Amino acid sequence: MQTRITKSEPCLREIEISVDEETIQSTLQRSLNEVRTQVSLPGFRPGKVPMDVVKRKFGDQVRHDVLHDLMRDGIEKGVREHTLEMVSEPELVNQEEGSAHHHLPESGPFVFTFRVEVKAEFELPEYKNITVQRSLEPVSEAAVDEVVQNLRERAARYEPLEGASYEPGDLVLGTLNLRAGNATVCENADVQAIAEYPVVARGVRLIDAEAVFKAATPGATLEVSAEITPHHETKELHGKTATGQLTVTALRRRKLPEITDELAKEMGKESMAELRADISRRLEADAKVKADRKVVTDILDTLLTRVEIPVAKGPLERMVLRRTRDLAQRLMETGAPADAVMQKAREQAEAGRADLEKDTKKWLLVEKIAKKEKIFCLEDDLDAAYQDLARQHETTPTKVREHYEQEGLVSELRAEIVERKCCEFLSASAQIADG
Repeated sequence: MQTRITKSEPCLREIEISVDEETIQSTLQRSLNEVRTQVSLPGFRPGKVPMDVVKRKFGDQVRHDVLHDLMRDGIEKGVREHTLEMVSEPELVNQEEGSAHHHLPESGPFVFTFRVEVKAEFELPEYKNITVQRSLEPVSEAAVDEVVQNLRERAARYEPLEGASYEPGDLVLGTLNLRAGNATVCENADVQAIAEYPVVARGVRLIDAEAVFKAATPGATLEVSAEITPHHETKELHGKTATGQLTVTALRRRKLPEITDELAKEMGKESMAELRADISRRLEADAKVKADRKVVTDILDTLLTRVEIPVAKGPLERMVLRRTRDLAQRLMETGAPADAVMQKAREQAEAGRADLEKDTKKWLLVEKIAKKEKIFCLEDDLDAAYQDLARQHETTPTKVREHYEQEGLVSELRAEIVERKCCEFLSASAQIADG
């Protein structure tokens, strides 16, 4: 079996595989012999079926199986001999099932070609002693105020309203009955909703909720309509509109707590002064982390101006598609129409294509630097990562390790650790001016 590169581009290789006639015939004969020992046909003892009968009954299937075995072996040999770092699955050229080329010849060699996307080869630029500026912004009182306000928002409560009319932002509680044609969607269902997020049940989103809720008072019965989204359990109802009545049982209004020591105590601090001091320290720590990350980003951005790194199309397309699906899933949770969700998800994913390509180039750069500098993920590094993850998720390192091993995520975690260590190396090797 011979292999040779017939086409070479920065991120693409085409490999021709030639299987000699002797290999074809010996493989066919071996496969036919295996079938003969296993097959049982009327009138013949097991293993004693004449070979011409075996060929007549099973020859076509055996040739088909041998064809695929030889192609698989040839691809593996081509990848191995030419040390290809694949980033996509190999693709046969002109070998579609049923095509004129998709068969073993009666005589002579069998020649086929496959193409595969690979990591591009490039020369590393000088990556040490890069000059970068690190800016540490001081923590302002306004920044602390913003965090306090966010904590205040999180501590807000919806309190019952007595004798007050509906205002935007109020929580409406009631009993909902909805039908879509002859199908019951909700029957005497206890629901609550605000107009900004009018999902009253899984897969049920009120239409024009703000306008409907204007007439909401305890005891009122409101005529409502709702869209059945793809989150609803009944697939046949997806995309349909249901109509019915919402009987309002109560209104509640969101009330923010006062900025006092009592709020600080809810957050685990003795006083507002102590809470603000703690917030300031955390903001300073966050600012340092962000500044350090910016240093690494600036180093990599500088290096990318000094080297051209081609990126394979296949992985990039898969990343854009994966981002589209992730965005669509998150947008679906808002209850928006499916068509609008997919359109917006595609637009946002495409808008981020350039950033994905740039991030890929940075990853290839970091990977190559790590390999040259012999930066590896050691077992101690993995143990430390498991311990950090355990603390974050309030579980044990053993359970974290078991999860990563069962889900096949250990290699991904190793890559993240190598990337982090390499970025730390680049930062330590740089000329950093604080300002």
